[in-house]
Amino acid sequence: MSQFSVSIKSNIGGRQENQDCYAMKETAAGLLVGVCDGMGGMAGGRVAAERAGRRVTGKLARLGGD
Repeated sequence: MSQFSVSIKSNIGGRQENQDCYAMKETAAGLLVGVCDGMGGMAGGRVAAERAGRRVTGKLARLGGD
């Protein structure tokens, strides 16, 4: 497998909770990185962003043969 270096930066933007999320998965084709924006501080935004990140990277990785 390849070696990757990834840096993540997110800004809470004056809200009480940072709802932004990222997901990474190494595949045969390379490193898949997804970024999911929260819902502007609305209830459940953090959970929604986390679930979306996991779901999208999982589905795309399976399409790539992993």
